Amino acid sequence: MSLPTCIEDLPPEVISQVFVHLLNGSEHLPFIQTFVHAPWLLMHVCSRWRYIAGSLPCLWNSFTVNLGTTALSRGEVLDAYIGYSGTTKPLTIQFVMNRVSPVGDCLLRRLMRESRRWKNITVVGKSRFLPHFQLVRGNLPNLELLRLNVGGKPPSMRCDAFEIAPVLSEVYLQDLAHHIVLPWAQLKRFFAEEDEVEQHVSALNRLEDVQTCTLRVRPCAVPSPPPDDSFPRIILPHLTSMTVNDPNVLHFLNLPSLVDITISQSSFDSESRILSPLKKLLRRSECHLERLSVRSSSQEEWESLATMSQLSGLRELDITSRAFPSMFLEVLSSDKGVLSPLESIKIRAVYLHELNPRHAREFVDKRMEGALRMMEIVLGYDAVLEGEWPWWRQENTLRWRRDATSY
Repeated sequence: MSLPTCIEDLPPEVISQVFVHLLNGSEHLPFIQTFVHAPWLLMHVCSRWRYIAGSLPCLWNSFTVNLGTTALSRGEVLDAYIGYSGTTKPLTIQFVMNRVSPVGDCLLRRLMRESRRWKNITVVGKSRFLPHFQLVRGNLPNLELLRLNVGGKPPSMRCDAFEIAPVLSEVYLQDLAHHIVLPWAQLKRFFAEEDEVEQHVSALNRLEDVQTCTLRVRPCAVPSPPPDDSFPRIILPHLTSMTVNDPNVLHFLNLPSLVDITISQSSFDSESRILSPLKKLLRRSECHLERLSVRSSSQEEWESLATMSQLSGLRELDITSRAFPSMFLEVLSSDKGVLSPLESIKIRAVYLHELNPRHAREFVDKRMEGALRMMEIVLGYDAVLEGEWPWWRQENTLRWRRDATSY
């Protein structure tokens, strides 16, 4: 039997699943004008494939629209997408708006008529064009996720197009905390990138019910002095997971429900100290931290980490250091160490200094005496690995992992 005959004999259900997997395997939403990729490509193979692809709304309800286009034919293409996507299926749309042409404005107005179906919306481009969305205000009953990855000069007036969205729970902002009106009190997940710590603090003050939060302060930002003890902290009673790249943010917060925190500084700065604000936060919040991921270059800080009484309930630890934290493991395994419930540890180190990579695994094993459920070591060591452990060599790193199944 020839190959074409085999394909023709496949039932529509199997072909449908193949089409869905084909589209789901893509990292980006397809542009509506792209005819050489799915789903448009599937429509031009044969009449049977055209019928099957046209009857699958899930192939057509996620797409990207370039609002800077000048091609008049984009209107017909967009109408086809909307038609094939069904009348009730939720829409996931990415708007690219580095400029908004007359044709792009028409495309946006066409999509605004479907705003009740908007579920996940991403806007990429210039922030000054956000007022174009003003017509959807009050007509976003199903919007759950909003990403505004925009830059440039902010709009002259605050954008309140997304203020009334009763089920909006997840928001990603870039340079917009002071220039956009949102239903802040109902947000559960929040991501923001701003120039200054104070801008993040201002946004956090409005997030009454947030549960997961990621805050990025740009490296060019001027360090903010910590507030004095009399300064009223922002209490976020439901926040359980937080990621920050500037520990100074922690000075302003009280997080009684925190169980997971990541302090991921963009570079190793010997002058930066992260454990002091962390320790004060944990003491102030009286929370029970279970997972900690932290990056630091100070061996003194690692020694302090192993003896922090506020971390006595810690179960998972992920540390990244410029040098292998041997002193940390020494203290951790001694009578001074307080991290006895620790079940999992991951160590990333750029240099070993006093340790040969050959002994790194034995060093950790001996100190921890097999008490860990999972342990992973990633060492960015190059020359010593050459020819010694080639099966561990990957992108100039040594990787060693042990989990419960290895015992």
